[in-house]
Amino acid sequence: MSLINRLYEIGARKAAPAPPGSTTLAAASHVFFAVFTRYGDTLIDIEVIRELLEKHPHIKGLVFTPPQMVPYFRELLPMTRVIPLKKRNPVSITRGLIALGNKRFDIGYNPWSQGHESCYFISRCKHFSCFKTHPLPEIKESNLYDRIRLYMSLPSRQWKLKTFTLANEYQQILLCPQTTNPDKDLDVDLLKYTAETLKERYPNATMTIAAMDTSFFIDGYDSYQFKKNASSSQRFIDLMKASDLVICADSAPMHLATILDKDNIAFFFSTRPEVVMNSGARSIVLELDKSQKEDCRNRISQTLSA
Repeated sequence: MSLINRLYEIGARKAAPAPPGSTTLAAASHVFFAVFTRYGDTLIDIEVIRELLEKHPHIKGLVFTPPQMVPYFRELLPMTRVIPLKKRNPVSITRGLIALGNKRFDIGYNPWSQGHESCYFISRCKHFSCFKTHPLPEIKESNLYDRIRLYMSLPSRQWKLKTFTLANEYQQILLCPQTTNPDKDLDVDLLKYTAETLKERYPNATMTIAAMDTSFFIDGYDSYQFKKNASSSQRFIDLMKASDLVICADSAPMHLATILDKDNIAFFFSTRPEVVMNSGARSIVLELDKSQKEDCRNRISQTLSA
């Protein structure tokens, strides 16, 4: 373990949690968020943070997050100050601590951020409770957005999707088949079938495949390769905003598509939409078994021809 990681761990363990409640939140003027988690979890965080700040418009927010996630916060939470923080860089850490100050912030939150660094940073606030150890009810199979709502003293929501009908014409179609878990991927075979079916229905549309791995790219279609930096993140945000239909596996782009209220078709192979997706998401959900290829193709064809 590096020295910096060890210092984070010691600092986090020494801090005595002072959990905020709804009364504390209502009286707060400055709230801090340490968000050092996976891509998809970060987008879930952003949506619930936005709900919190809309409910409490008097609050001024500050966010620490890795540089590659800064464009998402600036796009989706423009009213909040965001500081890119490289959590193992001493200069970056020092700048962050100066910005955070000594107990200047009323409340600190680190939703879905499990590392010691996020807990260490929020412990610099007057009130905090680390997400990893926060006393939540036994809701392991509950909705991912609702877990953050409960953590931030916001009411949970009854889960329901927003239905829509596919348009007769789309100009820009974005396909995001890959996730960090191959079990959740829209594999290349099904991706090709989906792309071909879309091309038949929308022959004039520009279609782009976005993935980390170039093995998902198909000749004849535009492509976008994800990179782990801020400029790549901004280019993808721009690509998503320009698209009017988004086809996704259960992945971070799916969350971004629903936050931006895009027409979205979401493929689920090993997870459950009522656990993963936000209530009110504008989406057509396909729950499929990849081992049943013919059934998958039939259901894709039926959905895209409806």
